[in-house]
Amino acid sequence: MNDFERAKRFIATHDWHFAKSMAHIPHWYCLRSDQNDFERFKWFVTFIRENSREGRFYSRTYRYFYLCGYKYWDMDPTPEVCDLVNRDEYKRDYIDETTFVPAYDIFYDDAVRKVLENFVSDEKIICDLGCGSGELLEMVQCVKNYYGVDNRRDALRQFIDARPDLKGRLVLERVGNLSYEKMDVIVSLNADRLDKDDVKRVVNSRKTTADVLLFSKGTLAPYPGLNLVKTDEFSLLTTLKCI
Repeated sequence: MNDFERAKRFIATHDWHFAKSMAHIPHWYCLRSDQNDFERFKWFVTFIRENSREGRFYSRTYRYFYLCGYKYWDMDPTPEVCDLVNRDEYKRDYIDETTFVPAYDIFYDDAVRKVLENFVSDEKIICDLGCGSGELLEMVQCVKNYYGVDNRRDALRQFIDARPDLKGRLVLERVGNLSYEKMDVIVSLNADRLDKDDVKRVVNSRKTTADVLLFSKGTLAPYPGLNLVKTDEFSLLTTLKCI
């Protein structure tokens, strides 16, 4: 069990009370005193802080942790003194583009294909981050257990039009709002669109045996826990020591 699975278990086994005194701003909360388990509660608060990102609430800025359709946050100075965690539903983070146009580069596509062929197969569960309109599936054919994530609505609309059989496996969402502990291979052909919070979520939520391959035509910044590989055709952040 990784920490994201542990967090899901914490959420499922705690009571979430509706904040009646703030019904005009609907949200829920759980209390440390409900189960009287200080260490487990402190761990959860520490975890959501370490895996959070900044978000706005009117004129104030808080750090929110996103998981399974909810965001979580606390308002205390330290996890040790925290006795209440809030949660609220959130609207999916997506970009409502006018028209999505996929970009093709024969040299980039061919170089990436040669790498992916060594790691992608029908037996593995593949998650494609920033999947666009399905460019990965045009590169690599042997992918039965495929899932795609993108926050560009028009891109996913084009993908679904071309592959209606995959509709239930394509998620309109920001990469950093999901977790990836069930995936065997996590790929992106557009890693330059991922910010550090997105990459952090991928690294922290993946299972230890998962392969991560985040490709970009441009330059990528190093990230802790991933190796940076540069070739004439691409940059790559990966868990692999060599390709």
